Amino acid sequence: MSIRSDRYRRWERRARTRSHDGDTPIERLNDDVLVEIISRVPSRQRWRCKRVCRRWLRLARTLPQSLAGFFYTSSNKERFPETALHFFNVSGGQGGRPFIYPSFAFLPSRRRLDLLDCCNGLVLCRWYGVSAPDDDDDGFRYVVCNPATEEWVALPDIDIPNSCKAIKEYRVRLGFDPATSSHFHVFVLSWGGRHRLGVDVYSSETGTWVYNEVRLGGDVNLFHHLKGTVFLNGRLHFHTLDYHVYDDSGRWVGRGVPSIAAVDTDGETWSDFGFPRHLQRDLGMEDDGFIQLSQGRLHYANITQRNTGIKTVVYVLEDYDRREWVLKHTVKLSDMFDSKDYGIGFDWVAIHPECNVIFFTLWSGNQFMCYNMDTGRTSQIRTLEDGRSPYLSYVPFYSELQCLRS
Repeated sequence: MSIRSDRYRRWERRARTRSHDGDTPIERLNDDVLVEIISRVPSRQRWRCKRVCRRWLRLARTLPQSLAGFFYTSSNKERFPETALHFFNVSGGQGGRPFIYPSFAFLPSRRRLDLLDCCNGLVLCRWYGVSAPDDDDDGFRYVVCNPATEEWVALPDIDIPNSCKAIKEYRVRLGFDPATSSHFHVFVLSWGGRHRLGVDVYSSETGTWVYNEVRLGGDVNLFHHLKGTVFLNGRLHFHTLDYHVYDDSGRWVGRGVPSIAAVDTDGETWSDFGFPRHLQRDLGMEDDGFIQLSQGRLHYANITQRNTGIKTVVYVLEDYDRREWVLKHTVKLSDMFDSKDYGIGFDWVAIHPECNVIFFTLWSGNQFMCYNMDTGRTSQIRTLEDGRSPYLSYVPFYSELQCLRS
């Protein structure tokens, strides 16, 4: 008997068994059990589960994805093109194969591509066409894409005042929450002078931009253009600077005190989420803090200077409706870096969306680091050659979206 015919007979027996029993043993498992099994597979290998059959694909898409890694841009004047896009995993060695290749080859040919923001698997880009002049910073289109499914859509043009462009007083950010809607929003925050903040909001559902403006109390300005934002509960949360702040007793606190504001997807409802009050007198630098979404809640981290030393503090918005900030973690910088050198310079990057880990970069050596709040350990993930901000955390989203079909 030939090997080929023997294999065929075994396949035939298995086929008869399936037709007699109805399904294979694993196919007889109900959806809840199968989801529990798939959820225990690492996210990188989980993509293979989705290729088994349509049922597995449907169930796997219902699971929340984990942090895969970070996009970033490098710059080197000695090469062409001068800038390049990169992606690295949050686990694995220096030579580990990246979870996703950042070529964005599925997008039309371009002269340049700037990554602006990531939100729940979607990426917001500034796309410059091949024919756009090198010295033309206005010849671009905003593009929203999904690297996992290679879907994308170009947004209609928007007019940004030249006065805002000149001083970079506008921020472009992405809002997407697949748990509540299959549509995304793009926010263009602009500072129109003293007391005024404006926002243009694009809705993928309507396909149009709307503009609204608000006058806030005090002398309020937008934070640094590289500061991250958080899309939560249908609102975009972002940093502001209030140059005239007073405490509950009416005492003037100081200039450049940070606060957190939010605007809804209609651009009509603006909210002030304040700031941990007892931090205001302890902040050593006005722009060191950052906000992140972790474990479903808004987090804020910063550096404080007290008599007991320089510390990293992390707060969490435990009660969103009552806007109550609660201290979650504190650690001396000397313990965080196992050093008494307080001159260590670093930039915040992100907080892990599922666990108590903070990511940051050291100014010296372009080292990408993480600090585990549970264990108190600081580790180096990798060294990034010529890396620069922003470093965008990426959580893959594998479902196809009608709004991304250009």
